[in-house]
Amino acid sequence: MTPGMPGPLFRLKTGTESATPSVNGVIARNLLRLAALLEDDNYRTLARQTCNSFAVEIMQHPFLFVGLLDVIVGLQIGTRTITGVFGTADISKEPVSRDSLLDRRDEPVAARDLLSRRVRSEAGPGFGSSTVVTSLVDVRPSHTKDFVGNQSFWLKSRNLLYKDLDKADSPKNYLSVCENGVCRTVDL
Repeated sequence: MTPGMPGPLFRLKTGTESATPSVNGVIARNLLRLAALLEDDNYRTLARQTCNSFAVEIMQHPFLFVGLLDVIVGLQIGTRTITGVFGTADISKEPVSRDSLLDRRDEPVAARDLLSRRVRSEAGPGFGSSTVVTSLVDVRPSHTKDFVGNQSFWLKSRNLLYKDLDKADSPKNYLSVCENGVCRTVDL
């Protein structure tokens, strides 16, 4: 330890952005995403408090707080949650635009890849910002009973909207788009 320097347990982090995003901006964004995914306002309150901690500095130098400003926009206008519900592993026979010249057009597209693309397409230009929260939930019968093999188990156990997703009569893949307290289903 250097004399006059704070110890390892007391290290202040700046809230400003540089070549790397600020830790506070990343934390606030993750809190806002958790609030949207879990429908839990406690996380939204924590995100707001994190942003409020830097209010004076943001007013003076907004360009230094890009990550926190993104969260403030999400807090002000609300978030749109787009969930891809993965109910069947059927392979698509439809032609799909590819992301790369190396992709072959005659190859079938896995359902998970198609679902991921549709989620990104539905998100539009807001994808990657705090105004759109995206997720994939696996509700295939082979995966709903297995806690270890299903990465969606935790999310489904915490969010009331996701608990009954696997109760559908016939398994299918679809999008669930929720905004301003209203949800709609988009069939694929």
